[in-house]
Amino acid sequence: MFSPIKGKYKDKLYELCQLNDGEPTKKKDFCRLYHEARKETFKPSNYETAFKKAGLVPFDPQSVINRPEVIKQPPQPREPQPDDLPPCIYDAKALEKDLYHLDKERGACDTHGED
Repeated sequence: MFSPIKGKYKDKLYELCQLNDGEPTKKKDFCRLYHEARKETFKPSNYETAFKKAGLVPFDPQSVINRPEVIKQPPQPREPQPDDLPPCIYDAKALEKDLYHLDKERGACDTHGED
């Protein structure tokens, strides 16, 4: 859809550069050239071709998939995602805290046994 307007705009820009001895394009020239290129290329026949090529009208997604420019590769094994992995029971801070409390409890038990 946009390739034809790109080509048409380049043609018009080339013509302008030849007339202006290669002077830089001004904003007003850009707008005028783009508008002309757009009027010449955006036509119902181009819309129909673009929609058909995209598999939209008539709806045919397989036509896009079957194109030779579509690179067909075997599916790659995917990396495990965080949701696929078993849940982590502790984070480092929580583990340190729990170990500290266990050590305190163990120390309290040892003191009671000596009486």
